Amino acid sequence: MLDRAKQLKVLVESNRRSIDLVSIALEAFETGAHERTGYSTLARAFHTMKHDAAHLRLEPLARLAGACETIVSRAKESRIGLPLDILRSAALEVRTATEVLAAGGRHKLDTKLLGRAEFAARKGSVD
Repeated sequence: MLDRAKQLKVLVESNRRSIDLVSIALEAFETGAHERTGYSTLARAFHTMKHDAAHLRLEPLARLAGACETIVSRAKESRIGLPLDILRSAALEVRTATEVLAAGGRHKLDTKLLGRAEFAARKGSVD
């Protein structure tokens, strides 16, 4: 089993790749592309971030990524529109948290953003 420092390094590298994929997919959606592969890319990336954060017991980060994964899954099923603002803000928050963790710091997650994402995931709508 990897020690915590090595696990954090894996999380940082994985999150950086996932966030890059999220950014590319969101940019495509913002320009009007609505391909199913974009939904799958977003869902997989947020799932990876959720899993890695949960494994390291980074609960708020795992909750944010999990809420985004649910939002994307629901949007793919056409239950709600894709709230690009929440997803872009969440990706930026994960990127910030990732870089703070990479530098050895502690990040306090934006609880207002977490609340908005969890609300959208639960209710199938955006405030």
